[in-house]
Amino acid sequence: SPSPDGTLLAFTWRGMLYLADLPGGEPRCVTPGEGYVANPEWSPDGRWIAFTSDASGGGDVYVMPAPGGESRRLTYHSGEDTVLGWEDDRVLFLSSREGGGEAVYSVPVAGGTPELRIPVPARSLALLEEGFILETGATPWWLRHYRGSASSSLWTGDRDDWMPLCPDSRDQRWPMVLNGSVYFVMEDG
Repeated sequence: SPSPDGTLLAFTWRGMLYLADLPGGEPRCVTPGEGYVANPEWSPDGRWIAFTSDASGGGDVYVMPAPGGESRRLTYHSGEDTVLGWEDDRVLFLSSREGGGEAVYSVPVAGGTPELRIPVPARSLALLEEGFILETGATPWWLRHYRGSASSSLWTGDRDDWMPLCPDSRDQRWPMVLNGSVYFVMEDG
């Protein structure tokens, strides 16, 4: 995950979070002893990095100042809370809290009670100027040529109003927005 200003890269390797200067900097570990870390995402202002960590036993949402420092736990849930991205000063994450199926929640970077943000599950997302692009589906990325109800597809919208981004039955994954353009990966024919 590149920083918003393009000067740093955050990535995980073997369950630890690393930062490297761009281009070509030497990686440095910024989460030694934080448990297994995954899904690093930069805040829009570049001041914070959110990530999922099992340091507390389950997968919870943590934030740390960029470029490194002491992390702070934001969620306390027995199930997995998987970081997906940011909306302003709130971390967006996938969770199955409140006794139901998975949905997208948000929690302020300052801490507080998580709130339901999008009442559908998402494997990944990208923030648009108005709304989101969500990846839905349950097929693993390596399963090729699957066509069916579990296929991964991209949807645009917000709250309860969604439409397909690309009406195609091939798997679509990992949406990104850069300089107003939308990019994603779609399985070849």
